[in-house]
Amino acid sequence: MNLTTYSLERLEKLEQETILRYFNDISLAKNGDNYRVSLYDSMILHLIRGDFDNSFLSESLMDFEESEKAVFFQLARNYSYLVFYDGNSRCWIDSVEGVTLQDIDLICTRLLDNYDFLLRVAKEGGEIVLKQLSHFQKSIMSQAGSVLDYLRNTFFDDNALLRFLIEISKEDGIYADLSNKQKIKMCTYLRNLKISGDTSSFELEKGLKMYLSESRTDNFLNGDVSKCQDFVSMFLDINYNY
Repeated sequence: MNLTTYSLERLEKLEQETILRYFNDISLAKNGDNYRVSLYDSMILHLIRGDFDNSFLSESLMDFEESEKAVFFQLARNYSYLVFYDGNSRCWIDSVEGVTLQDIDLICTRLLDNYDFLLRVAKEGGEIVLKQLSHFQKSIMSQAGSVLDYLRNTFFDDNALLRFLIEISKEDGIYADLSNKQKIKMCTYLRNLKISGDTSSFELEKGLKMYLSESRTDNFLNGDVSKCQDFVSMFLDINYNY
């Protein structure tokens, strides 16, 4: 996941807002990690309370009026646990995969990026997608961080992930017959495929067909080979534009 200048500007702005507005919440020892942790503890607390709704930089909401933004912020706030390990904001340090406590600024920057993506999901996918993510939250996906961090690290880009989430949450379409357990299996399969380095369209197609074939014991797509191939073609087209 690449950090952008915009992401760093977002962090810096919220740092300043926290210092100016909630200085008494922060440890007075202004050097070292303890100060940074105290600063970010306060920042995240006030973020999920909605105190920074008017200060949070979000490219996906730039063209909306304040009243419209408020609706998306409230919806995202209702599901803010999706950006935290174990759904707990106090566990924010553990909510980002692969980053140690030694890089506390990176943890917080990526956490805010995940919150921004949550806002985008609220805007473009609505509550039906957020409810689907809540099912994912209770799975292996949230064992090393938050479910949103897991998914953003699994997919090739946020656009592909958002298309996938919207499609997989629909009550009709190619995912309609899948259980939440099967949807989770597909996401974890994609993670394993990415870790192995097989990210070409050919390897995705080959791997998905093999995976679906092996999943017949779960009555996945009723074991219909032709339906399986159709599913793979639609999956790649919808999520990766192959």
